[in-house]
Amino acid sequence: MDIVNIDGRVLRQHRAFARNEWFVNNFHAAKTNREIYYPLSSNEKNEIADFWDSYGFAIKNNEKIQWIFSRASGIFDPSYMGFGTQFFLLNTFWNHYSYTYCRSKINMPFVFCGIKCPTTIVCNNYGFYQDAHRDMISLDQAVSLTQAALKEEPELLVKPSQEGEGIGINFIKTGTDRETIKKLFLSYSKDFIVQKVVKNHKSISDFYSGSLNTFRVSSLSWRGVLYYNGEVLRIGQAGRVDNAARGGIFVRVNQDGTLGKYALNEHGNVFYEHPVSKIKFEGYKIPDFQKVIDFSQKIHGQIPQQRILSLDIALDDSGDPILIETNSPGGTELLQLSGINAYHNRILAKEIFDEYLKKKFFVLNRFGDYTFREFDDHVSIVKYNGSKLLCEIPEMLAGKPILKIYDNAFQGTMVKMVVMNSKIVSEPHAFDNGNKRIVVESI
Repeated sequence: MDIVNIDGRVLRQHRAFARNEWFVNNFHAAKTNREIYYPLSSNEKNEIADFWDSYGFAIKNNEKIQWIFSRASGIFDPSYMGFGTQFFLLNTFWNHYSYTYCRSKINMPFVFCGIKCPTTIVCNNYGFYQDAHRDMISLDQAVSLTQAALKEEPELLVKPSQEGEGIGINFIKTGTDRETIKKLFLSYSKDFIVQKVVKNHKSISDFYSGSLNTFRVSSLSWRGVLYYNGEVLRIGQAGRVDNAARGGIFVRVNQDGTLGKYALNEHGNVFYEHPVSKIKFEGYKIPDFQKVIDFSQKIHGQIPQQRILSLDIALDDSGDPILIETNSPGGTELLQLSGINAYHNRILAKEIFDEYLKKKFFVLNRFGDYTFREFDDHVSIVKYNGSKLLCEIPEMLAGKPILKIYDNAFQGTMVKMVVMNSKIVSEPHAFDNGNKRIVVESI
């Protein structure tokens, strides 16, 4: 059996395998810290196999993924998944087409009702400069508005409107000349935003005041219910950003606002206290934490068509939640390394996997005279590639029953007659061939 046409889903499948393997191979601490990363037990291995084996058609699980997340968090869960599994396979079905608009930091104040966002000074929206009200302005006007804002603010933040992970962030300080600001704007080319700098609440900045420290909050929209999955607090330890990919660390936040026992970095190194402030994590409580949960649920409730939503939320210096960034679906690593199931719990995870990986995911294959979509338990014919006048469609292909024939499967062929099992369903134009319709005999 050969793959003859790598369509989007097949490509995502290959990328999922590659990304999952990359994560395992680059998790250095897991190979050295034996006290925490002790081997899986036979019972744990059996639970992992019971959960994943039925999805073997779509994803070949590596049990080291569940080992890493379970040991790093101290909470075993057989349904932990690699980033590639979610992003390249399930993400096929998660992201509604509206997400591109929702994701842009330029659009956030206009998308979400009653949601506090950082104050916009100017932006570049798809190559066009705009002011805070989205009115079109020139480059020179954008520079002038930025300089005017710097008379009131010690610095402003400039960042891409759709990038994440702290990529492309710059700061403009009071006194910066026009030419320098203009060169910075032109270096982005397009799609960036200039905002007032958000300052953390004291309860957060006490850990580390050099960066904006944010909560990564995850929620799930599924069958008419919004589920709060959990969240972590991301804290910088060097530089201006808190992202784990930029050297930040992260710690689980329990639903009562208390922090977990220890923080981790992206390689699984453990921190029982912040390396700069020396504040211990275990038992530390974020005041009025329920406001962050309610804030995240309000946001997801406005765009429930995004099934998995990961939000970056800060507590500002007045104690109000403020939306920094939206991600759909967002990565699984920070949550699962902190013992938070990315799909709420293993029961919902299995329900979702059954719905998407078993029923909707397929690989485009070719065997003999047929190109077909191979699903978990059946195949559907996409194209007949043979040269026969009488085509007798088999009941099975690749060891799976044929259940469907798609439109135009016989266009451009020499077939005059098709014989097939009466249980096979055909689309209305499956047997069209030019201006003629092929004779079909069901048996």
